[in-house]
Amino acid sequence: MNFRLTLGKLQKDHRIDIINLKKDKMLNNFSTVEKADNNSIVFVEKEELHEKVKKKNVGLIITNTEIDTGSPQAVVDNPRGLFFDLVRGCSEKKSKKGISSKAVIGKSCEIAETAYIGPFVIIEDNVVLGENVIIHGNSYIGSNTVIGDNTEVKALTSIYKNITIGKNCIIHSGVVVGADGYGYDDSNNKLTKIPQIGEIVIEDNVEIGANCTIDRATLGETLIKSNVKIDNLVQVAHNVKIGANTRIAAQSGIAGSSELGNWVVLAGQVGIGDHVSITDNVVLTAQSGVAGDIQETGVYSGTPARKMKKQYRMMAYQSKLEKMWKKIKNLEKKIENYEDNSKK
Repeated sequence: MNFRLTLGKLQKDHRIDIINLKKDKMLNNFSTVEKADNNSIVFVEKEELHEKVKKKNVGLIITNTEIDTGSPQAVVDNPRGLFFDLVRGCSEKKSKKGISSKAVIGKSCEIAETAYIGPFVIIEDNVVLGENVIIHGNSYIGSNTVIGDNTEVKALTSIYKNITIGKNCIIHSGVVVGADGYGYDDSNNKLTKIPQIGEIVIEDNVEIGANCTIDRATLGETLIKSNVKIDNLVQVAHNVKIGANTRIAAQSGIAGSSELGNWVVLAGQVGIGDHVSITDNVVLTAQSGVAGDIQETGVYSGTPARKMKKQYRMMAYQSKLEKMWKKIKNLEKKIENYEDNSKK
């Protein structure tokens, strides 16, 4: 990342005190402690890193405890937070606007003058793109789709027709939004496809990782509420509703018509069955499987998912099964011997 920032300007703009301040000191990169140099910004939260950072001449150390070093340092309550605020501020996406001559634009589209459409993008009819929307090359936007201000669609993304996407979203490469939900009628000894004619609504500030799939509703809508963050390789099925501020890690799958509350966390490879309801503030640890409703806030593990303490207790019992089985067999033998002897 290329940027140039003096310590004096950083102190003034962010209203922080800097020990060993050298106002004209130039900073130009963010780094780990191991790779830091005289122009680097690093953050240090763990005490075991103090000795390492002392041995270096670092541009700026952001820390929560003062370190005995001659390098400039800002002592703040949340070093990680300030560090990544600076990263965000120095990595704001470049202003792009205009339509590539190699893009194909349908009829009756409303495209803001500040929007950018890259080469080989296909925009179907009646699409609305808001201010500062960026559609990178080789992407497809279906008819009657609306994309809100400041949303960025990365290359090689497919957004089907009748999709609504809010403001400030990021949709990464390979995402498919609006493919048919998985629905078939199995009567008359054959599988007949059920038409999927619903919609998808994605609210503001949502991020969808690479190669995710968000399926169209059969009827009604598939809904992803504001501030949801979805990792790569996640499947969201038809008519699913995901509450605000929910986080979903890679390779998780949510089956049709399930509903997740607000601030839910799905760790990697979590599976949610169909028509399941999960209340607010539930955490599901990696590879958990949910087949029934979860109505109580807490941390859940295992398949079927149980409160984590209960699941760990059961796992502890399982580790003793072989020993318990041997004891039972020994007891059975003793009982058989006792019965044989009592008959004599």
